[in-house]
Amino acid sequence: MGAAVGLAPAIFRDMGAEVICLHDQADGDRINVNCGSTNLASLQAAVQQHSANVGFAFDGDADRVLAVDDQR
Repeated sequence: MGAAVGLAPAIFRDMGAEVICLHDQADGDRINVNCGSTNLASLQAAVQQHSANVGFAFDGDADRVLAVDDQR
């Protein structure tokens, strides 16, 4: 869970998007371990699984975001 988890979903929902969050539960001491902008595999799989148009991956302090689409 990183800095964007409380804000990003609300902003995307306010813009009319259906939001599915991944890795949004804190485990106490790890940020972006096997997820987020440093590891896109689970996001790419979720975009495919949910037939989503796009997925966004933020890093821990939310100063970087990467996007994937349904084409990988």
